Formats: sequence, structure tokens, C-alpha cells
Amino acid sequence: MNTRRFFLATALFALLGPGLAACATANGQTAPAADTAVQSAQSADTTKAALGVRKPKHVSVAIMTARDMLSGEAVQPADQVAIVTCGPAIRALAQDSDRASEVRQALDRGIAIKACGVTVERMGFDADTFIDGVEVVPNGFVELIRLQKQGYLSIEL
Repeated sequence: MNTRRFFLATALFALLGPGLAACATANGQTAPAADTAVQSAQSADTTKAALGVRKPKHVSVAIMTARDMLSGEAVQPADQVAIVTCGPAIRALAQDSDRASEVRQALDRGIAIKACGVTVERMGFDADTFIDGVEVVPNGFVELIRLQKQGYLSIEL
């Protein structure tokens, strides 16, 4: 594990506190949290999912997955799905992007699409350039953690 990854993991565990027992593996995958909110979400008949996306080409895959989950066509159906974009993936959320139509359809289907505010600022984007309905959150990683604490199952592409 490199120093940066170790620092990020330490910072996340410090933020989450002892109530959230998520663990990261060496290859960056995360195991489901064992806190009460996640356990109750998993035991209920409904599922909420959060998909973290960093590459523009993965936005289409995340939208397809979210659509399949909401329609019940996926192995794991869901009642709510959020896509949280960070890094270059936010480019796909611009009104003039080649994925704009796809993003609008996803929003119309009730898929929450969020852009990382840190990335927006660092890449010099203006939030007004995003498709109507895209929510800019202060920090994409913190948003994923917040959703996990609300019982969302999550995966990062």
C-alpha cells in the first residue's frame, strides 16, 4: 500500500468513526460496511445503491446499471440509485457532452446524478454548464460515505 493510499484510508477511518466497519483491500475494492444502517438496508426488501464514477467512459455503464437496477432487470434490483462523479467523469455531465442525452434520460428515470464540487472547482467548471438536475455536492467521496451511512450499497468504477 503506497503512502497516499495509506493516508486516505487512515483519514476515512478517522472520519467514519468506530460505528462503520468498512475495510479496503489492497486493490482498492471495498467490503460492505457492517453498521446498523447497512445491515437493516440489506435485510429489507428494498435496496439503495450508489455508484462512484471517475472516468467519462464509465458514466454510460453506471447509467445502464442504474437503469437495470431500477427496472428490476438486474440481479440486485434497487428502489433508489445515485451516481456520484469525480475527476474527469464530470465532463460527461455538461450540457454539450456527447453523453448529455443519456444523462438527461437517467435523470428523467429518477437516477440521482451528482458531481464532486472539489473536482468542479479544480477543473475550472462552472456548475451552470451542467445538465439541469445534476447536483453538485461539496465532495464526491464524502457524499459516497454519507450515502453508505444512509444504507446505500456502493461500488466505485
